[in-house]
Amino acid sequence: MLCGMDISELKLFFSRFAATFDTKIDDVGRNLRMKRAHTFRVVSDARKIMTAENFSPAEFAAGEKAALLHDLSRFEQYSRFRTFRDSESFDHGVRSAEICEERRLLAGDPAAGEILFAIRRHNQLEIGDAPSPFAQKIAQAVRDADKIDIFRVIFSFRNDPQVTFSLSDKKKISPEILAALREHRSADHRQMRSVTDFLAAKLQWFRELNFAESYRIAIRRDLLPKLALMLDGVPEIVPLIGETKDFLHRKGGVL
Repeated sequence: MLCGMDISELKLFFSRFAATFDTKIDDVGRNLRMKRAHTFRVVSDARKIMTAENFSPAEFAAGEKAALLHDLSRFEQYSRFRTFRDSESFDHGVRSAEICEERRLLAGDPAAGEILFAIRRHNQLEIGDAPSPFAQKIAQAVRDADKIDIFRVIFSFRNDPQVTFSLSDKKKISPEILAALREHRSADHRQMRSVTDFLAAKLQWFRELNFAESYRIAIRRDLLPKLALMLDGVPEIVPLIGETKDFLHRKGGVL
């Protein structure tokens, strides 16, 4: 019975694939290494979530592969366009799935369709209608793990314009972003005018996590307090941070 490449073989492929984009240009190499490290942390966090949430062995194996391959196109994206902004290049979830198919990375894997769905949809505003509960679960696990580690990337590289999309450093939130947050909606990246908008919009991410373990990881890592510190001096955000804290602890079962 065909089962495709196992996770060890895929990790070897990933490392070799990422290395083909290596460069001596300092800022380019740094950003590509950042994405490589991000991928392996997403795999680690996805494993934590799936273990705590009692995923079946088949779900776990598929989720681990989807986590490893979810950002496969980021290396091509940055090498070609010098940006991680999809609106200025291509949809990196869709392109990552295309690379998987072009390279036949999931050939013979009975969960190939579910894995590709999770990869394609991990970066969208909503996952959308999944082909099966299996696909829905692994897409949710990858999406949560990705969001959790993106917070770490933001905290570590807050002054890198590639992370914050070269937005203005003005300490002011735009009305459109504030309205979205008050209505518990995802903010439109096209409406963001400042790093403050970019950071404030991440408050909604806490409401979009899918598993109790994801909330608990966010609490253990102090993600909300760290984000709040970066938004200090924006008075409109203060009540929203309080509401988000209550929501986060309630969903994580931490009172």
